[in-house]
Amino acid sequence: MKIRTRNRIAQTTAFWLFRFATYAILAAATYIFLDIGIKGGRTVFTSAAPFINVSFLTESPQTLYVFDFEGKKMALSDREFRQWKEDHRGVEVEASSIAYSAGGIWPCIAGTALLVIGSMVLALGIGISSAIYLSEYSRNGPLIRLVRIAILNLAGVPSIVFGLFGFGLFVIFFGWNVSLIAGWFTLGLMVLPAIITASEESLRAVPQGLREGSLALGASKWQTIRKNVHSRDRARRGRDRADHVHRRLCDEGRDAVAGREVHRFLFPGSDGVALPHLRRELEDPAE
Repeated sequence: MKIRTRNRIAQTTAFWLFRFATYAILAAATYIFLDIGIKGGRTVFTSAAPFINVSFLTESPQTLYVFDFEGKKMALSDREFRQWKEDHRGVEVEASSIAYSAGGIWPCIAGTALLVIGSMVLALGIGISSAIYLSEYSRNGPLIRLVRIAILNLAGVPSIVFGLFGFGLFVIFFGWNVSLIAGWFTLGLMVLPAIITASEESLRAVPQGLREGSLALGASKWQTIRKNVHSRDRARRGRDRADHVHRRLCDEGRDAVAGREVHRFLFPGSDGVALPHLRRELEDPAE
C-alpha cells in the first residue's frame, strides 16, 4: 500500500512538473511573439492612410546614423544623412553608424520569393523524377535500399550543415559567389529528401488497380504514370511540398543568426558578415 501511494505521489508530482514546464514554454513563446508583433506593428502600420508603411516595404535597407546636433539627437538613414551634410556644409559631427537599421525590407521580400521559386523548380523536377523511378521502375534490390536509407538520413540532417555544404561547394569551389543560383541549389538540396519521400509515399498510396486497368487498356508505362498515377496524388504532394519549404525557410532564419555568431568566433573583431564584399559595403556605403 505504501509503495502504491509513493508511486502515485511521484506520478502526480512528475505530471505537474511537466505541466508547469509546458505552461512556462507557452508563456515564453507568447511573450516573444507578442513582443515581435507589437514592436513590428509600430514600424509596419501607421495611423494615417493607407495605414501601412509603404516605404518600409518597398525601400532597400540603409545604414542608420545617430548624432547630436544643436542639443538634439538625430537619427537619419544613409540617404538622409548625405542630404543633411549637403545642406550643412562645413559642419562636422561625430556620428555613430548602425548597419541595416534604416530603410526598408524590399530586397528581403524579393530575395525570399525568388529563392523559393528557383529552389522549388529544381527540387520538384529532380525529386518527382527520382520518386517516380524509385516507386515505378526500380526493383527493390540492395542498391535501391541503400539509396532509400541515404535519402532518409539526408532528411534528418540539420539545415546549417546543408548551408555549410552549399557555401563550400557552390560559393567557393564552383566560384558562383553570392548569387541566387547558389541559394537555389542549396535550398533545393535541403528540401529534396523530403520531396522524394513524400512523392514516393503518395505514389504508393495510389491503388494498384488503376495501374493494371490502364495497362490492360493498352496504355504504356509512362502514359499510366502520367495520366493516372501522377494526376491522382497531385494535391497531396502539393501540400507536403509547401510544408517542407516553409519549415526549411524557418530553419534558414535561425541558422543565419547561428552562422553570424560562428563567424564572429572564428574571426574576432569582424562584424559577423562572412562575405568580404558585403563587409566592404558596410564599412564604406559610398562605394
